Amino acid sequence: MNRTVRLAAFVICAQLFAACGGGGGESSTGAASSTSAGHTLSGGLELSSVAVLDSDTNDPQQTGRTANDSPEQAQVLSTPALLTGTLNLAGVGPQGANQESGDPWDVFLTHLAVGQTVSLSFTGSVSGTDLDLYLVNAETQEVVGFSASENASSTECISAGAAGDYYVVANAYAGAARYTLSISAEGEQVSCPTVSSSKALFVSTQLLSKPRDSRAGALRVAEAARHRPPVLIDVPGKAALSSAGMRPFSRQDGTGLRHGASADTAIERGINTLVYAKRLRAGGEYAFVEPNYLLKAHAFAPNDPLYVYQSWHYAQIKLPAARTRLSDAALEANPRPLVAVIDDGIVRNHTDLSAQIEDEYAFISLVSAGDGNSLSADDPSTAADDPLWHGTHVAGTIAALADNSLWGLGVAPMAKLMPLRVFQGENATTYDVLQAIYYAAGLQNNSGRIAARRADVLNMSLGAQGSCPMAIADAVAQARAQGVVVVASSGNDGLNAVGMPANCAGVIAVGATDAAGRRTDYSNAGSALDVMAPGGDSRQSLSGFTDYVYSTVGRFSGNTRQPSFGGLIGTSMAAPHVSGVLALMRYANPDITVTQIDTLLALGRLSTDLGSSGWDAATGYGLIDADKAVSEALALRVGSETLAGVLQVSPAQIHLGSTVSTTTFTIEATEETAETVSAITSAHPGVRVEAVDVDAAGLGSYRVSVDRSRMSVGSNSATIQIQTSARTLTVTLNVIRLLDMGSANASQERIRVFALRAADSAVLATTDVHPERGTYSWRLTNIPAGEVRILASSDVDNNGLYCEAGEACGVYSSGSSLTVNGARSGLAITLDLSGTPPQGAATLSQ
Repeated sequence: MNRTVRLAAFVICAQLFAACGGGGGESSTGAASSTSAGHTLSGGLELSSVAVLDSDTNDPQQTGRTANDSPEQAQVLSTPALLTGTLNLAGVGPQGANQESGDPWDVFLTHLAVGQTVSLSFTGSVSGTDLDLYLVNAETQEVVGFSASENASSTECISAGAAGDYYVVANAYAGAARYTLSISAEGEQVSCPTVSSSKALFVSTQLLSKPRDSRAGALRVAEAARHRPPVLIDVPGKAALSSAGMRPFSRQDGTGLRHGASADTAIERGINTLVYAKRLRAGGEYAFVEPNYLLKAHAFAPNDPLYVYQSWHYAQIKLPAARTRLSDAALEANPRPLVAVIDDGIVRNHTDLSAQIEDEYAFISLVSAGDGNSLSADDPSTAADDPLWHGTHVAGTIAALADNSLWGLGVAPMAKLMPLRVFQGENATTYDVLQAIYYAAGLQNNSGRIAARRADVLNMSLGAQGSCPMAIADAVAQARAQGVVVVASSGNDGLNAVGMPANCAGVIAVGATDAAGRRTDYSNAGSALDVMAPGGDSRQSLSGFTDYVYSTVGRFSGNTRQPSFGGLIGTSMAAPHVSGVLALMRYANPDITVTQIDTLLALGRLSTDLGSSGWDAATGYGLIDADKAVSEALALRVGSETLAGVLQVSPAQIHLGSTVSTTTFTIEATEETAETVSAITSAHPGVRVEAVDVDAAGLGSYRVSVDRSRMSVGSNSATIQIQTSARTLTVTLNVIRLLDMGSANASQERIRVFALRAADSAVLATTDVHPERGTYSWRLTNIPAGEVRILASSDVDNNGLYCEAGEACGVYSSGSSLTVNGARSGLAITLDLSGTPPQGAATLSQ
């Protein structure tokens, strides 16, 4: 219940009692003032041991105020932490300490272990408020993670992909807000789609954009079907951004004004590139504007390559049985599927690959867009480069020739190859990857050429940590619309988060198994994971040899390149096994659609379970099964089965840790289906689910909120059941409630305690306390006999409203009334800093 109590007598507090705004002051009004004798109530406020306060909130009564607007002024945080604070642009938000001058940046310095998650939840004080979160490597000053959605009343999060010291930067891009910043404990699992990189995440001062077509009428109609590829934009320096009326980030003072003429540093260039992208998106002239990300290959090189058999990884996916099934089907007249490989090139003269190459291109931007493009995708490595031959290895796993008495074979040796080179050294940019996706799909790109035949399958054994960029999501959607099945590796960070582009909607994300069919410790897991395939583990020899995945490579004899055969490990090696299996399916049934493949995967009909029945975050839908896949494709080809879409929930496993209290999940259909959502329930009293944006069939997004006061101390598990017209789907929720309260490390600022008459919520008395550490005492006098409720809250944004979302708030006995017939002491109130008002709290206005 969220009733709003508005009392005209308390609007101008100072007119009623001098002690209203002071520490420890007490007052009595209303019914209490007409009672000649009342009673005294007293107790304590308990704070979580991890409670922290922003050192420069909008509360003018905050003691020890210290600016934290730049790295030089960074507020140091230990972890775990649960911090409440405020941010605002100048002249925006409630009157207070920061209203006139503004406080758009808060900077914190902390040490994070791998997997620790920083979450920012906020509630705007004015319409259109928007807060963003950045993670900066404190040593290199490079932005390694960011979460900057366009939504008000939102949650941003970043999980650390590498251990180290970091600046956590919160920014009010627009408006004013109360916010809660939480940092999970080391080893605590929190669901977050954004994982930081260990190095620079994108090309600073460069943006990737797609202008909207503003033309109208007949010309626009005639051009509607034409694809327009994205373009690169240079980002101005902070001085130019300031002149344009923006508030760029500055190392010196956080304003970008006083020091606007100084040279931009790495942290300024990185953050201001992202701020400028957001400004351009808001202008409405672009379909998307985002960083030009740096992507890497997902493979490890062996120290001692061995020329050995491939039998373990092909037997694991049941390839021999699939090849027999295809041979029996007599499909020689079927067209040969075409597989695009976006990678670092190919050894074009390799005897197992040269005859397989149907089309190729290199998309390389050296200084400007496409200035290094080439008609050849040949791997340009020299002996001095000590190359991995990554793209050559991937291509060989997909389609190396069979039965030619040379080297090994690929999963789909009848397939043709379209190698597309995008790497310069160890990096590839999203701009160049996008051009390759467009080329593979037969769409316009910066080569000036359109592929003679679009690819059937597209493999990307590459990526980076972070959420899916809009540019890649758009390109994948266009490729799928052209009939291309898109596959990508999940990443080799060993994290509970799939990297991008594998985490983009419509991409089949592939994790890696070892020779025993177990998930490898380097393979990324998470809510976006779809399926597993052999990736190898060089520390093992379960196959009788070192357990690499073996395929085509090159080698140098002096400076002369020669074809060869060798091993690599990684999710980069797992993905082409799946791409090869999909090529087999499209050879068996050239008419099978992208959405039919989606549905078969979701039904578990292309894989064998590895973990719990059905999908799980560790292994997706299980291990890819080539024999099952070919069988399903053949069944659809001969018309022995029709296939309707099914509903899917994502994510199906959510970890909120000890500090995050809200999250979302989505229900979608793989393709058109009669299946609908009937009901969504949770038997746990501390879990609430509400629809956010849902259609008549129940498809769309839902918000989950948890109330830790109704959970046990320690780890809690709850299940959300989604009953559809055909079956039951589940979302598993894991939540931690901390035991330790009142630690000497905890801190908050001014807390106001209210006594309310239970019958009508009239304010009987208030007192202000200024806690510094631990558990703090409060005392209310002249309370009349009867039923009362006790409530306590901060007002960090100084707007006169208490127990709003984002405030520290607590109610005595979960909001139950207290019978007053004499003095009462020892009344403990636990302050909830999760950002969500606890059960029984009401929003008070004074």
